[in-house]
Amino acid sequence: MAKTSIFSSKYEKRRKRKRFLKNLAIGFVVVLIIALIVYKPLMHKVEQVRQRIAEEEYMKANPTVIPTVPAAEEKPEVPVAMSYKAVLPSGNEAEVFYEITNGTFSFLPVDETEFWSGDVSPSKKLAVVFDKASQEMVLLDEAGLQTDITYRVYRNSKGYTESKESIMARIDGFVWSEEPRFLSDSKVVFMSMLPWFKAEDRYMYVYDIAEKTHKSFQSVKGSEVTFGELTDKGLMVTMDGKVSYLTPELKVVKE
Repeated sequence: MAKTSIFSSKYEKRRKRKRFLKNLAIGFVVVLIIALIVYKPLMHKVEQVRQRIAEEEYMKANPTVIPTVPAAEEKPEVPVAMSYKAVLPSGNEAEVFYEITNGTFSFLPVDETEFWSGDVSPSKKLAVVFDKASQEMVLLDEAGLQTDITYRVYRNSKGYTESKESIMARIDGFVWSEEPRFLSDSKVVFMSMLPWFKAEDRYMYVYDIAEKTHKSFQSVKGSEVTFGELTDKGLMVTMDGKVSYLTPELKVVKE
């Protein structure tokens, strides 16, 4: 077959057609590449819109259904024990521990040692420490403030007075105070040989925290008197083997 001359009009037509077909092929490839690039994210967007529409239609058909959001896991606060140092009249130092949990202050039970004992109030906001050597008491609050609540001077109804130091110096083995316990957040009770000075007998005294006064309460007495737990009935008191309960109103209820 004869070759078309470059000077022929058919040659120019063929050359333009080849160029057109070549550009068309290139354009098709470019469009195909762009379509492949755009197709995947476009379909992802379409699927998101389709799911959102389906959820909205479901919520309209089921208005009582509330979508739940998982709550963030809360880790419980671990309380750390801290302490106050109570300097006792004898010179001994008692360490009283407390903890703060979720912003709430609480005294921990007072450890009894050879030199001191103590108790914690029902609210755990107060603690009393008893110095066994000097038979004196110190009250601690949540700020660490220490208050001496020892009964210092004995007075009777006839006007006779005598100091703690004088009585303990002249009567060997005299029990001025022992075993202080909280009856409530406003009252501390303890046992003493006062007011009858008999070695075989103990009588209860009450310290009112608000009024800062000591009063004798002789309904609780005996040769052996021990305090037990503070219960819903009141403070358990064992007097010569018999159990009773002392209420915050100072009423003795027999078991």
